[in-house]
Amino acid sequence: MGAELRLQGPVYHWWLVAMLVIFWQVLRHAGNRLHETHRTNYALQYRNNQLIESLTRQTQAALDAVEIKNRFLASAAHDIRQPVHALGLYADWLGSEPELVHELAPKIVESTKAVNQLFDSLFDLARLDSGKIRLNVETLNIAKLLHDPELQYRPMCRPRGWNCGCA
Repeated sequence: MGAELRLQGPVYHWWLVAMLVIFWQVLRHAGNRLHETHRTNYALQYRNNQLIESLTRQTQAALDAVEIKNRFLASAAHDIRQPVHALGLYADWLGSEPELVHELAPKIVESTKAVNQLFDSLFDLARLDSGKIRLNVETLNIAKLLHDPELQYRPMCRPRGWNCGCA
């Protein structure tokens, strides 16, 4: 327009050109801001998705840990029941045959010790889990380890006529 009129057109043409330049600048600025807003929005969506995935993994790990702990507690309850059951059998046996008091009393004491050891193990596990206890790796006497289960299961084997391999 300016070339055709050789920069000598009516004044409103200059106002029109100025308005177009201002409009173009405002439009460019709005476009840049919109672009930046969209870019920030996509970055936040990506970060939120990462956080959601991380939270999902952590939640699943926590649920798995709770499941493992529940299975452990069920197993521990079962293990604690065995020496208590043996105590009951020894007590019944002692009630029906009081002359065996010298033979059964040490077994009752051993079964009571086994129950106490299981509870101590549970408490040790709780302290280990809370970080209040440290592990000490040492050698283990297998004969002593198998002695307690033998005492626990002997009363259940004898009535059935099973030889539990004990003296």
